[in-house]
Amino acid sequence: MKINALSPVLFFHFEDSSKGFEFEDLSYFSNPNRLMPFTSNPSLMAAVGTIDLNTIRRLVTVSYSGDISSLQNGWALKCPHPHPISATLNSHVNRALSYLWFIKDNSVYSQNCYVHSPELNNCFRNVRSMMISNSAGEYSDTYFTLDELSQLDDLSKRIKSVSSFDPTNLEPGFPFSLDNPAVASAHNYQNYNNSINRLTRALRFLDLARSTSYLPQKISFYMSILECLFTTDSSEVTHKVSERASCFLGGIKSDKRDRFTYIKLAYKIRSTYLHGQVFKADLHSRNEWVVISLKIDSLIREVLRKIIFGDPAVFLEKKNDLLEKMFDEMLFE
Repeated sequence: MKINALSPVLFFHFEDSSKGFEFEDLSYFSNPNRLMPFTSNPSLMAAVGTIDLNTIRRLVTVSYSGDISSLQNGWALKCPHPHPISATLNSHVNRALSYLWFIKDNSVYSQNCYVHSPELNNCFRNVRSMMISNSAGEYSDTYFTLDELSQLDDLSKRIKSVSSFDPTNLEPGFPFSLDNPAVASAHNYQNYNNSINRLTRALRFLDLARSTSYLPQKISFYMSILECLFTTDSSEVTHKVSERASCFLGGIKSDKRDRFTYIKLAYKIRSTYLHGQVFKADLHSRNEWVVISLKIDSLIREVLRKIIFGDPAVFLEKKNDLLEKMFDEMLFE
């Protein structure tokens, strides 16, 4: 099936955007002239509408025009109708955009994806309600250089190699029907213990942290990321995570002490928030939450990059013996 697809991206700017770049078979650009093949299509434009068309023209746009089977890995082959294809493509675009976080903090995401089928002479739209905020809980533009964007291919390969998330299996968990197009993802039915490894659990909490702008909630999910990575049981979790995460990145004693302090403060915020209590005077202002959130977000980025670009095998072992040994050895370095 041939399709024409458009997906405007929010809060995303990059060097030489009029020329654009290609990533995972999709084109990213900000150039009204390159929109002509799409805007000259009456059926597609009638579905998009004037308001959304103006939005598309002023933002970076992700586009694809061609046969659906030509997309990378054939990830949408099991979704022959444009409606589920639009949902699959929207998920694919946002997964690709999520790799930008590994380069630097941002609030880049795509909300709408339009898919036009010449065969059906019809257009379908998928809308994602989830918004992405930066570590300060704000929505603001982020600029990327071409050198930074050149990291995306390598990041994508490395993240996919350590994740039990299957990018080729994004179709709904039940057969698609136009009478009930909103169906749960197949990932909701994965066996949690057997199918989702430690790093995948961490990456899922990262998605949750970035999808909320309320800082106590964001910080709470940040801490769950560290717990996925640095715990092997449920005893003395706060102390173990604070100690292990602080030591994992190395550095001089003062660096480790600073990390330990901010992790403990983040734990205080999570504990207060999740137990439904009021914040005490030392941690009740948003300005204080922002500082802690920025620090923890940066720390987690360093930790995940070290794992992904280093030797992730120890974090993927089903048994915890090697991980426990590594944690013990870190304390004496």
